[in-house]
Amino acid sequence: MNPCFGAPDNRSSERGAVLVSTLLILTLLVFVMASIAWLIVNRSSVIAMEQDQVAVENLTMSGLETGVYRVMSLPIDRAVEGHDRVVLSQGQVDIVWRGENARMDLNTAPKHWIEALIKAVGSPSDDADAITRDIVERRKEPTSKKLPSTNTERQGPFAHPAELLSVNGMSPALYHRLAPFITLYSSWPSMDPRIASETLLSHLPEMTPVRLQTLQSIHRKSKEAANTVLEGLGVERSMLAAERSLTTRFTVRVRLNNGLQRTSEIVAAIFPNDTEPYRILYWSSDPNDP
Repeated sequence: MNPCFGAPDNRSSERGAVLVSTLLILTLLVFVMASIAWLIVNRSSVIAMEQDQVAVENLTMSGLETGVYRVMSLPIDRAVEGHDRVVLSQGQVDIVWRGENARMDLNTAPKHWIEALIKAVGSPSDDADAITRDIVERRKEPTSKKLPSTNTERQGPFAHPAELLSVNGMSPALYHRLAPFITLYSSWPSMDPRIASETLLSHLPEMTPVRLQTLQSIHRKSKEAANTVLEGLGVERSMLAAERSLTTRFTVRVRLNNGLQRTSEIVAAIFPNDTEPYRILYWSSDPNDP
């Protein structure tokens, strides 16, 4: 029989089948190894991100506690305001602090103050009047909660700044413009002109250029000296007073060595002689940061 026309060579078929199987196994192995490598890389990225988050949180707490220590170290008759920088092995922390009574407390401020501020940040008169009425009406609800170390009941019901967005007429844009000047956490009904911003003071009712200039002259002055000036201006202590607030706002900016950054704003009530020297009342981190 002519071998050219004979039966197929079984050995060739077997070799072909083995080759195909080997290629399939190699392809599968390549796929498995690639999947494992992908998982390892992604897991490493997740671990690195988790480590960065922990580092940021640790540095933020270090910054807050450094700020609390600095505030407690200040003389009691001085205004609470300052800044510091801490450089650690993982990165750098910048801390800025200011007494919370540098802001207007919407839970305690007089109606005409609130209305004047809302107008000052760009709300039409009619809208400002309606918004102010709603704020004042809502806070009339009695509450048993008292301000720390005072006999004054905290007017409510606002407990978080975001609640102001539910006030009739309060738009996100208006709230954003108001935010730098308002608070819900001041331990005093009055504001301290030694640390309040010029913008806020200038828009108070009955404020004149002469009065504003005089108020600016008491920046960071002692409590006694500042209150003497306020009495000379005929300002009621329930409106403006040089008093040390029990609550302080800290802005803590963290920058890791790898460039990662986060800014947090924290309001804390400080009790120097207590077993827990501070309590956190409010904490907000920049949503654009991790």
